[in-house]
Amino acid sequence: MVRAIVIAAVITAVVTAFNCAPAEATALSAYSSTVPQYVRPLDMSAHAEAWTRLPEEPVTSPIAGSSWRFVEIMGAPTPETVQPTLQLSVDGTATGDTGCNQFTGRYVSAGADLSFSDLGYTKMMCRPEVMAVERAVQSALMRTSRMATSPGELDLVASDGTVLARLTAVT
Repeated sequence: MVRAIVIAAVITAVVTAFNCAPAEATALSAYSSTVPQYVRPLDMSAHAEAWTRLPEEPVTSPIAGSSWRFVEIMGAPTPETVQPTLQLSVDGTATGDTGCNQFTGRYVSAGADLSFSDLGYTKMMCRPEVMAVERAVQSALMRTSRMATSPGELDLVASDGTVLARLTAVT
């Protein structure tokens, strides 16, 4: 009975969120044959232009296709128990781990310019000290406008020249 109530509540929320009337929705009988469940299939074709397009050609920046570990954020070393990472793919995708949650998004790199956008994170809770590192990683990524590189090192730099984070190459 409780399962049926929970399923009905979830279906009601979905129907409301997608603004579809149960009469026009498709019944989902896989979950329960005793509770009416409705959802309308999503058609995202009308929104195709809103999606971020992947570059037609691979990113040619020297940092494309590289993996990094945050070793310092805002001048403070990252705790040894927390290992935030950043991967920069040749297709312009940035992925990584904040030490608690994983993220994915886009990056653009041209010369010394570097910026991140469309960052999305998982939403786990961790110990307070790990969450503090996560917030610092998120802030550094959002504020990055430039980079400085040297062999095996990458600095994320703000528009005012502040070094937001220092990363070392992961091989």
